[in-house]
Amino acid sequence: MACPFAYTEAVEDRKAVRTPRGSAPAPRAARALAASGALAALALLALDAMLAQAPVDGTVRRLFDITLERNVPTAVSVAFTLAAALAAALAARRTRREGGRALRVALWGMVAAFFAYMALDDALELHERAATALAAALEAHRADPLVARVLAFPGYYWPLFFLPLFGALGLLLLAFVLRELPPGGPRRMLLAGLACYVVAVIMDFAEGADAVFEALAGVTASILTRPELQHLMRAYEEAIEIAGSGLLAGAMLARRGTP
Repeated sequence: MACPFAYTEAVEDRKAVRTPRGSAPAPRAARALAASGALAALALLALDAMLAQAPVDGTVRRLFDITLERNVPTAVSVAFTLAAALAAALAARRTRREGGRALRVALWGMVAAFFAYMALDDALELHERAATALAAALEAHRADPLVARVLAFPGYYWPLFFLPLFGALGLLLLAFVLRELPPGGPRRMLLAGLACYVVAVIMDFAEGADAVFEALAGVTASILTRPELQHLMRAYEEAIEIAGSGLLAGAMLARRGTP
């Protein structure tokens, strides 16, 4: 006669194989985090559009205006960027506990620091302030041909000053993260999050470049005023960035265990 506990023990053994101690979080949690970023972005867009037409006080409208800084949408954006930093920090911790190489632990730590800085930058507008200060300092040397070329940049100055360095660093770190993730959904989430960031930067450039914005204003003149177009571009840029942060956070939450 078979042991009455044999089936239970077999089930427990299979559970132990599927979810070993110290394993990465279940993919469901990663998908939920990624989806929450997209849902938050859509909710903020809908709320922004609703308040733009509602007879509410200007203070309330500014509090939820997705195109402005230091308000509720900014807090949501910072929260999802911090979630990405926390997911990377947890990955570094798990890698160390599983006996991973010191270099892998350090690289995960760098990823966490990178997203933590991005969250701080988002909260305090560091790159915009620094770029504006640099451009103002260069104005005194406009007679120099090289400086004149820099100041003739068609869009906002921050991509010119900071995007090459931070973009290259971010791509290198994300290449490492891509290698660390299990194939399938987590890698697709990472690439989708990166695509969101790229689209957001392109939209920011288009909105700040007079020639590009004028061309778009001409195309949409029959349905949108210039202020409406500018608001719409900024709103979608911020929403896409929030969705991207959620995707990146979810992807890193699904980091695979150390072989």
